[in-house]
Amino acid sequence: MKKLLILILLITFNVTYSQEYNQHSLIKVKERGEYLALSYGMTKVNDITSGIIGIRMMGITNHTWAMGLSVNGIFTGKEPYLDNNRQAKYFGGYGGFLLQPTILSHWVLHLSPSAAIGGGWLGLYEIQDDNYRTYTDQESIFGYFQPGLEIEMNVTETFRMAFGVHYMMKYNINDWSDIDPKIDELSFIIYLKWGRF
Repeated sequence: MKKLLILILLITFNVTYSQEYNQHSLIKVKERGEYLALSYGMTKVNDITSGIIGIRMMGITNHTWAMGLSVNGIFTGKEPYLDNNRQAKYFGGYGGFLLQPTILSHWVLHLSPSAAIGGGWLGLYEIQDDNYRTYTDQESIFGYFQPGLEIEMNVTETFRMAFGVHYMMKYNINDWSDIDPKIDELSFIIYLKWGRF
């Protein structure tokens, strides 16, 4: 009987302590959310106006901190290449980890700075007269860091639109490449975001 009483007292103390226990941490997570974004924008590759299409998959903490993955594709128009009036176009993409805090997210219009780090690849296709594409075996593999700033608008509770300006800082990984496309440029991108913010 005595042992049973001691066991009941220990269980009661443990339950009471667990209810009062409050773990201290650097960031206290009160609410979680997520969003999926599709994007389209413009940048330059070797001073040639180029399109960017992308997708983001992000998790959100406390309506403020978003972290996740960002993947983008790049495509250019035709440009003169080599001799004999042959033309080519760059194509490829880049992606990596994205960190994006949001300032005053409960306001209809608010700011959202961002920072992304990752890697990418660009190749070159030759365009012949019959529109037949020939891969030239010329490619560039690179890493990048990309800070940016976005202006977001809360359209509904689950849908946002944003306009962003980003700057790509690229460093080459493959020194054997025959091409070194200049993509250290500003990009201007429109985002459509769906999720729980």
